[in-house]
Amino acid sequence: MKYPEQNNRSHLIGILLAAVAFSFWGCSKEDLESSVPGYLYIDTIHLTTDEISQGNNRAAFTDAWVFVDNEPLGVFPLPATVPVLDAATHKISIRAGIAENGIDALRSAYPKLVPFDTTISLLPNRTSAFQPRVRYLNSAQFVQLENFDGGSVSLESIQTNGAPIRISIAGDPNVLDGAAGVVDLDATQPSFQLATSDTFLLPTSVSSYIEMNYRCDVEFTVGVIVSSTGGTVSFNSLVTLRPTTTWKKVYVNVADLGGVQTDATGYKLWLSGTKPSSVSQASLYFDNIKVLY
Repeated sequence: MKYPEQNNRSHLIGILLAAVAFSFWGCSKEDLESSVPGYLYIDTIHLTTDEISQGNNRAAFTDAWVFVDNEPLGVFPLPATVPVLDAATHKISIRAGIAENGIDALRSAYPKLVPFDTTISLLPNRTSAFQPRVRYLNSAQFVQLENFDGGSVSLESIQTNGAPIRISIAGDPNVLDGAAGVVDLDATQPSFQLATSDTFLLPTSVSSYIEMNYRCDVEFTVGVIVSSTGGTVSFNSLVTLRPTTTWKKVYVNVADLGGVQTDATGYKLWLSGTKPSSVSQASLYFDNIKVLY
């Protein structure tokens, strides 16, 4: 004997099953396929540069900011498999994402680059792999470039008895590209302060960035020296980077960290650091330094 609750439940289940069956019978093969996603696979995003005017093409892109038919789809850590619900022909736009100021939790699409745009036909449940290439905006202005390959260095020591910067010796296994700038710290010279020899300008209307590859035994600080109207000079620390045994790249957002001033008449890049007393010797390597807006 069935109780009334069971009869009602059985009746309801029957109605639901009939509705599901009807929905499938009413769908064409094309409708079913259109509900199956296609996939994009993005292994990495490459940077293309004019090495003379823009420096080399080393980058540290962390994410793909994906747009489909001009609508944002999402932010996907690289390498990424990206589902696109409507497997059809779409305009795909990809922006290269970075960890601003060396902070993994602070992700953004790097605003100094042209997005990668393409049109692609996706098939249901199939994966299309490609490697986007991006480039700097035509309007991007590079006010400092230093790759340490030319024999001279645009950074100089500004600290009395501070450790100087030198160009790496041939065959140094710690070098990233060709040559690097190296600062050696020891008991007699436990700290350093470096600044660019030339002054540059940064606008207040657009964002400015410092790009740099580095490898260091001790932490160091990236900042700017700001000359202002009236002869005032200020040393503005922007970000402190921790020791690393492998080469890393940082993108420092100068304006967001308070490095750009409305009354500034000139800027210099400023690098500084001190070894702990517990460390007898330490070396810091720098390469591919760019300041741009």
